[in-house]
Amino acid sequence: MAIDWDRLADRYAQLIQAGPRSQPELSAIDDLLGEAASGFPKNRVPDLAWFVAALNEPRKKWFVAKTLERVNPVPSILLDPLLAAALEESNPSANRVFIAPCVRTFGKEAVKVRLNELAAQSERYADESLAQAMYWAEAKN
Repeated sequence: MAIDWDRLADRYAQLIQAGPRSQPELSAIDDLLGEAASGFPKNRVPDLAWFVAALNEPRKKWFVAKTLERVNPVPSILLDPLLAAALEESNPSANRVFIAPCVRTFGKEAVKVRLNELAAQSERYADESLAQAMYWAEAKN
């Protein structure tokens, strides 16, 4: 049975926009992310393509990041999109959710090398974006 990733991402966005959360709401978020992680497409290219594209959508990228907190290992096809999302995130505290799964799977050194390469390849990223992302690549998680 195919998972409707758009439906899960939309539901996640609804739940987190609700503001202060009650225990039932927190449980609903946890259940939803558990469902997403348990159905995660480790090698199904069409589904992985959805995750790559979703990292470029403001409402869906958080669902992807929170799902990947529960997935190990992270497929290599998601490394660059996750790190690009981290470099594009203006909130230096929030970009951790994109970097931590990468560090867990690929290691600190590989993530730092790739962050430097991505930042050097594009003028879209400010110097501070790289510094902020590197902070989380170095952090003890």
